[in-house]
Order: sequence, then structure tokens, then C-alpha cells
Amino acid sequence: MLATELSVLIVDDFEMSRRVLLDILGKLGVTKILEADSGTRAKEILVEKVKAKEPIDIIFSDWNMPEFTGLDLLKFTKSEEALSKIPFVMVTAESEASSIMSAIRSGAYDYVVKPIDFEVVSAILERIVNK
Repeated sequence: MLATELSVLIVDDFEMSRRVLLDILGKLGVTKILEADSGTRAKEILVEKVKAKEPIDIIFSDWNMPEFTGLDLLKFTKSEEALSKIPFVMVTAESEASSIMSAIRSGAYDYVVKPIDFEVVSAILERIVNK
């Protein structure tokens, strides 16, 4: 699969953070991008996509969101058979080792500390495409 064929879900309650990642993905040729402004909305999108048989190939999610956090969303995706194989990248300002370990133990594919940059996203997509 090519990076341009990936379907990506960006989850962040701050629009500017979503825009930065959207811009980076666009520069990498990714055109199938969905956005969610909350973990709750992301969960709804994921369920809708499973029912429609339109898989999401990767999730980039902020950790700190009200009500349904990125960690909650990660745990949800890993608990659902139809979603459990989606690479989930936690994108957050949380840089403490305990937070990183919590995300990895919960099944995160990768953990990126903000501010996210082009090279990091490019490397993640390359690993996913080439696995």
C-alpha cells in the first residue's frame, strides 16, 4: 500500500493541532483524511466506518481531551476486533516516561511528543506502509 492510499483519522480537540497534522499529511500525498474533535466523535466515526466496510488505516490521536481521552480511545480500538489492528499513534505534549509506557502497554503503535513535525510523520507512515 502507498501512503497516498492510506485512510487516516486525526483526533484532537484543538483545531490548530488537527490543521498542522492535516497539512503534513497533505504534503505526503495522503488525501483520505477524516477529522474528529473529540474521542467520542472518533469512536462514532470508527464504528460507522466498520459498518460501511471502509477501514481506517491509521489513527493519530491527542491524549488530553475532555470526557473520552486519547488513552480511552486507544483502549477502545484495541478491545474491538474490527479495529484492533489499526496502528494508533498517540500525539501529545505528555513526555513523561510513565505516560509513554502507559500508551505503549495499551497498544499504541507509536508515541509522538508535540510539536509534531514532517519527518516524524513521514517516518511513521513509511513504517506502516512497509510492514
